[in-house]
Amino acid sequence: MKATLVIVAIAFAGIILGVVFIRHKMALTGKRWLGLLKAYPGFSGKAREHCADMQFQYSDAQDKNLKRLRETYCLDAVAGDGPEIERIVNLMKWVNRLTWHHPNPRIPGPYNALRLITLSKGHRRGINCWMFALTLNEVYLSMGFASRLVHLMPHSNENRESHFAVAVYSLEAGRWLYMDPDFGGYFMDECGNLLGVAEIRRRLVNGEPLVANRDVRGFTVFLGKGSYPWYLSKNIFKHACAQRSEFDQETDRKDKVYYALIPDGYREELLLEPEITKRGTRIVYINDEELFWQKP
Repeated sequence: MKATLVIVAIAFAGIILGVVFIRHKMALTGKRWLGLLKAYPGFSGKAREHCADMQFQYSDAQDKNLKRLRETYCLDAVAGDGPEIERIVNLMKWVNRLTWHHPNPRIPGPYNALRLITLSKGHRRGINCWMFALTLNEVYLSMGFASRLVHLMPHSNENRESHFAVAVYSLEAGRWLYMDPDFGGYFMDECGNLLGVAEIRRRLVNGEPLVANRDVRGFTVFLGKGSYPWYLSKNIFKHACAQRSEFDQETDRKDKVYYALIPDGYREELLLEPEITKRGTRIVYINDEELFWQKP
């Protein structure tokens, strides 16, 4: 019995030391990430002239695939009949509860909500943040919300490290809201107002409070809710969205257009002309935050 207690005590001490070490490392890397955000804080829109006519487009909820998605999973009941923001949060949490996070799932396409929900519902298959987010994006579209799959990227190494979330437009709040179905998370200000990507980035730069929801999941369960804004301080440096938000938009990106928002002073040569990727995707870079987060 004593030997068992000793083993348990040693294991517990090891866990505590591990958490302390990780939090110390988080503090050091967090300073560097915040330093990069503060070095590139703003989006002036000085290069607006070459993309002033850019428009985002959103599929209608009566699209046959989106209608099938809504009816198959009774999403009206999932959302409930409460206020708009409550419905938005309910839908996000439903997607979050479908399954567990897998950092590198080997799931062949197509990549859309109907397929991914079928594969993952009931925790049969784990999915990554990209799959969680594209599923939620199509769920929102099916319910008549304007929403976008948002690729949140760091200053560099974005091909190795990044995060995906969803921006959904709330008519009730009059702005875009950040929803993260991978973590089951969202952010509020000190008054409880839900925030969008732009506000979250601005608050990180200014050192203002970011309050995560109490039931946020992911590694925050072990490292504390303070680890969530720390994680975003890396991945919210720049971001990109598809020009058209629609069902199955991520299965084949060939000949599609994406808009990428980059801060003033960061690789401004990208603003001169669109980038064409090996897949045939056209990426238009802008530094106009107002244009990027235009109302739908």
